[in-house]
Amino acid sequence: MGVREDSSDLNNFLYRVREKLGWTLREAAERAGISFSRLGEIERGRDSHSGKPIIPSYVTLCRLAAAYGLPPADLLSRAGHKPGPELAASEWRLLDAYRRLPAPRQDELIAALEREAGPAAEPGVSVEGLASGAALERLVPAAPVGATDEAPKRR
Repeated sequence: MGVREDSSDLNNFLYRVREKLGWTLREAAERAGISFSRLGEIERGRDSHSGKPIIPSYVTLCRLAAAYGLPPADLLSRAGHKPGPELAASEWRLLDAYRRLPAPRQDELIAALEREAGPAAEPGVSVEGLASGAALERLVPAAPVGATDEAPKRR
């Protein structure tokens, strides 16, 4: 696979790093814990089914950074993620799982978290205290490896 002329800096960069490491697409994907087809789409910059641009999730970028031995901030900035308040890994897991839920389940989760941790000082602003281990584990089971890098299934 060659680097496309219209690929973003992130797509080209990931391809060049993988090639420099001497890894196949499958090897790199296995090390990062994502599917090789998804990594190929990320390197090409397009979803193979819809043709739409691929914007890898925060979790996927962190997995790729760890596998490639790169600082996560480098990949995040290349992908256009804006710096913001640092969140703990459990908070990112919570956010990722929340985004994958249908809207009614999102509302149920917020209500359950507020019952467990108490309402936020300003509704919808603070997540402090919500990712406190036991409460989070009961409400949001760990996502299987690769769950966040797959496109949602259509019904």
